[in-house]
Amino acid sequence: MTESMAGTSSRASAKIRNLAIGVIAVSALYTGAWYYGAKEIRSRLAALMQEQQAAGLALECGQIDVKGFPFRFEIFCTKPGIADLRRGGSADAAALRSAAQVYQPFHVVWEMDGPLDATLPTGEKLSLNWKSLQSSLQWKIGGVERSSIVVDALQWTFPAGASAAGEAFSGTAGHSEAHIRQNGNDLDAAFLAQDLKLALPAASGANLPPFSISADATLAGKAGALDGRISDRAILHPAAGEIRRVVADFGNGRVMTLTGPVEIDEEGLVSGKFALEAEKFTDFEPVLTGALPEAADNIRTAFGAMKAMADQKGTVRVNLVLEKGQVMLGFIPLGITLPPV
Repeated sequence: MTESMAGTSSRASAKIRNLAIGVIAVSALYTGAWYYGAKEIRSRLAALMQEQQAAGLALECGQIDVKGFPFRFEIFCTKPGIADLRRGGSADAAALRSAAQVYQPFHVVWEMDGPLDATLPTGEKLSLNWKSLQSSLQWKIGGVERSSIVVDALQWTFPAGASAAGEAFSGTAGHSEAHIRQNGNDLDAAFLAQDLKLALPAASGANLPPFSISADATLAGKAGALDGRISDRAILHPAAGEIRRVVADFGNGRVMTLTGPVEIDEEGLVSGKFALEAEKFTDFEPVLTGALPEAADNIRTAFGAMKAMADQKGTVRVNLVLEKGQVMLGFIPLGITLPPV
């Protein structure tokens, strides 16, 4: 009896010992694999920056650090920057952090610290800052499949440093979001900006009250813009798609909604015929004349002609027509020309 119990105890001890050895071995292998992966990430990032440099795009990451053991790969980049060596232009920010779960490596989340200072190819400078900027990327073999970005307390000035002279276009947004994804061969995009306050150049005489805006649209055949099959000018020149809904809310019931097909030609000029609905229609006249002082007379004429079209709630529904950038409200030209996109 005693010998039987001793044999059973010995076999149990052996199993526990073998299990412990197995756990230690697997842990050691996993640890080695994680650190090997971290080393590969560093080397591949360095190789990527060299490849982009040869292609005319300089990427900077300052000091690269890979952390997150055991379940994440977290990449820390001090003083990230980018520069277009061919056409000019550059941008740099304070810090960049990204992370991906070991078991879900194609889903990457990242955040960036401001400010971000950019120099455009024209030499003009743009300054942006924010309280929080977070984003996510869903990768697939060959490139990005979808991406989202969320920004709180965004501020910008363009050109940077000119606001004191009243020559800058600056603004703030309490909360902003942008989402973009591949939908078969098409590209879906959605945008939201809440509590948007724009300070337009003083010389323009334009003035806008605070407002919020959201947009939801599709560009046909442009899914390749995310995975690199379509690049640069070809993304929008030419392009065709559908604006499912654009909503601008100026408060106090002043809401404007726009839907319809849109086209952009080789020169970047926009055309389309949109269904425009304006709630509290008459209240928009001072908004539009303040935003577009050069077209104020035409806007007043258009509003005068369409006031009879308002329903009992003060809502007007009319066609907004764009013909190569020329804007007409219903059948009335507004004397407004949109610049190429």
